[in-house]
Amino acid sequence: MKKFLLSIICVLTCVSGAWAGIVTNRTSAGDPVTYATYVASAGSGAKYAFMMPSDNSSTYLKWCGFRSGVANEYTLSVNHLFILENGSTTGKYKLKSYSDGKYLAGNNNFGDTPLDLTLVNRLPSDNDYHSDYSNSDLHISFDNASGNHYNNYYRDFRGGTGEYSTCIAYGPFYVVTVNCVDESNKTIRTVKYPVQDGTNFTIAPNVGGYKAKANPDVTVSGADVTVKVTYEDAFKPSANKRVIS
Repeated sequence: MKKFLLSIICVLTCVSGAWAGIVTNRTSAGDPVTYATYVASAGSGAKYAFMMPSDNSSTYLKWCGFRSGVANEYTLSVNHLFILENGSTTGKYKLKSYSDGKYLAGNNNFGDTPLDLTLVNRLPSDNDYHSDYSNSDLHISFDNASGNHYNNYYRDFRGGTGEYSTCIAYGPFYVVTVNCVDESNKTIRTVKYPVQDGTNFTIAPNVGGYKAKANPDVTVSGADVTVKVTYEDAFKPSANKRVIS
């Protein structure tokens, strides 16, 4: 039934900018992923996102971009998705950005040559997180051989296990790629959205002066989805409407 549903939506859908039910915060993102679950996913290609404190506040969490140019945001995007791969030696890992395929190569730095990281289940300091997340199993730190921690795009995590050295993992996420085309099959826009298994949302009906020929509800069922929607000129008279000049 799930495969049938996905085959139906692949010819029906598109968006203007926001989908009902899109994941934007830690509540709608579901439960955090435990350290053991995340480690077990290495090499699977599963995509995860991470939250950590914003600025100097232990109350507000943002999606972590891990580097300059990918800001920490309240709204999740594909730029916040990362894949865990096995490293060159046993017990080491590589962190790859989904959006461009680059690897974490240093603080604020992604490139073709990855760091071999130790994935640590680290107990955060009292200032790290809101008391809602006191379970140490939910806090993950990526460390290299010199003890540096990589968790935020504008901070240098050198030494210690204290403030801002850990993050919380969510996922896995699946990417819905939407290709909006006009009646001549010319692309109007292409957008990507990260969602979790079972996420339901309704496609917005209008895109840049165009209206969708269908406006269905979509359920993502544990897989990446590519959808294509045909739009028509929003000012085009309907075939069933009499035009009086």
